[in-house]
Amino acid sequence: MAESILQTYLNNQFIKTAEQENITKLKAAATEVKKRLSKKKAKVIPYTLVALDPFISEDEPIVADVEKIIITKWSTFKNSVSQTKDKPVNYIRAVILEALNDLASDEHFATIIWLSGRNIISHYKLANESVVVEEFLKSIGNKVEISSRSYWGIKDVKEANTPHNVKIDSSVVSSAKINEASLAEQLQIASQYSGWSQYGGGGTNPSSLNNQNWAPHFSTNAAKGIATEVNKGFTAQNKSLNAIAESIQKELENYFLSIQPYYEQLSTNLTQGIVANNKRSELLWWKEALLSTSQNKSYRSLDPIGVAITMAYDLSCFVDPIYPVSVDFFLKETLRCVLGDDIDSNKSLADLFKSTSELDLGIKNTLLSLMDDRIGRKSLGIVVANMLNEESEVNPFDEIGIDNKIEVSLADFTVWLFNDLQANKIAIAK
Repeated sequence: MAESILQTYLNNQFIKTAEQENITKLKAAATEVKKRLSKKKAKVIPYTLVALDPFISEDEPIVADVEKIIITKWSTFKNSVSQTKDKPVNYIRAVILEALNDLASDEHFATIIWLSGRNIISHYKLANESVVVEEFLKSIGNKVEISSRSYWGIKDVKEANTPHNVKIDSSVVSSAKINEASLAEQLQIASQYSGWSQYGGGGTNPSSLNNQNWAPHFSTNAAKGIATEVNKGFTAQNKSLNAIAESIQKELENYFLSIQPYYEQLSTNLTQGIVANNKRSELLWWKEALLSTSQNKSYRSLDPIGVAITMAYDLSCFVDPIYPVSVDFFLKETLRCVLGDDIDSNKSLADLFKSTSELDLGIKNTLLSLMDDRIGRKSLGIVVANMLNEESEVNPFDEIGIDNKIEVSLADFTVWLFNDLQANKIAIAK
C-alpha cells in the first residue's frame, strides 16, 4: 500500500485522533508488535485473523495483549479513545495491521499472512472497511505471487544478460631501433689507430690497419659495441612486449569478472528451470496416479470429505510453502477428477464438520500437526484438526469467527485447508 495502514485508517476515520503525537505512539506500538511476531512466526496466523475481523471480540486474548502494548507507549490510550466514542479494538486492529504490513516485506511472513487471510476474508463482515482491508491483503498476495515465480517459474536462459565482447585496448608494439650514431662511434673507437688520436677521432686500437694485431682488437671491441647497441634494442622491444602482455592480462581479468554474473545467472536459471520442471512433473504424476501417499490407497476409495482432507494434506507434503496460486486451481481440478463437478456445490460448513467425525483414524491423524489448544481466534485448519482429534465443547464457529450458516463448496474447503497447512508449515519452521 502507498501509505501506512494507520494513516489510511485515519483518512477514512476508522480511528480518530487529532494529535500527531498519538499517531507516533501507535506506530511505536506497531513496531513492538512486529518485533514480537518476528520472533514467533506461529503467532502471525491468529494475529492476522484478529486484525482482519472488524467484529473481533474485545475478550479475544490477542486484543488484550496488544492493548497492553499500546498503553506502554500511550498511557492515556483508554481515556483518549473513550472521548472520541471509538472502539479501542479499532485502534488495536490498526496497530496489528500496521505491524503485519511491515512484516510482509519478508516473503515468508507475507505468505503466512496471505494464506491465513485469503479464504476467511470473504466471510468476515467488513462493512465500510472492505476496500482498505481487501486492498491490504491483495497487495500482500501480489507480493507472494511474484515471489513464488522465483521458485516455480521456468526462465529462458536468454533472459540472462548477454556478456560484453572482449575488447583489449593495448598500445601498438613499438619498433626497437639500433642507435646508428652510437654504433658508428663504437666501431670507430674499435677500428681507429690510437696513435692518430692527435688528429681527432680518438680510436683505441693500438695497431694500425696494416698490422696483424689490428684485426683481433677491432673484432673484440667492435663485437662489444654492436652487442651493447643490439641489446639495448632488444631491451626496449621486451619492455614494449611486456607492457602489451600486462595490458592483455588486465583486460582479460576484467572481462572474466564482467562475465561472471552472466554465467552465475545462467546457472541459476538452468537450475531453477530443472527444479521447476521437477515440481510440475511431480504434480502431474500425483494427479494421474490419484494415490494418497499418506493413506497408501486410491483417493477414489475414500469418502468425499476424506478425499478433501487427504488431498490437502498430501499436496502440502511435497509443495513448497511459497507457491503460485495456480497450484490451488490444480488441487481443485485433481479433486474434480475423483468427485466430479459436485465439488462446486455449496454445502453448509456445519455439515462438512459433522461428516469429518466419521473418518478413519488414519485420516484424522494427518492433521495432528495443526492442533492448537490455545484460547482465541483460530484458523479453519486448526479447528478441523482439533475437532478430529479431541473432544471440545467450544463452538468451532466462534473460534473461526464466522456464522454457523456459512456455506462453502468442497473445492474451496479443500483449498482453504491446504492453505492453512502451508501457512502452518512456514510458521513452525525454524
